[in-house]
Amino acid sequence: VMPTAPVSPKTTATAAEVEDFRSRVMRLPSAAGLTGCPQITLPLATEAGPIGISILGPQGSDESLLRLVAQLSR
Repeated sequence: VMPTAPVSPKTTATAAEVEDFRSRVMRLPSAAGLTGCPQITLPLATEAGPIGISILGPQGSDESLLRLVAQLSR
């Protein structure tokens, strides 16, 4: 389980802060693609606002991961 994306920068962020965010956001979802593992993102709501949680499974666990997410959504 990992975050889908880091916290977005403020609208007053500097160019360096925006670039740091872009770099971090590109790393998170690439783990699944680089390893051939399935990943599902769950959108969740909190008092502070929306967040996304990703669940990354081992190779070949696509159906198990879908079943897990179906159970969690009930």
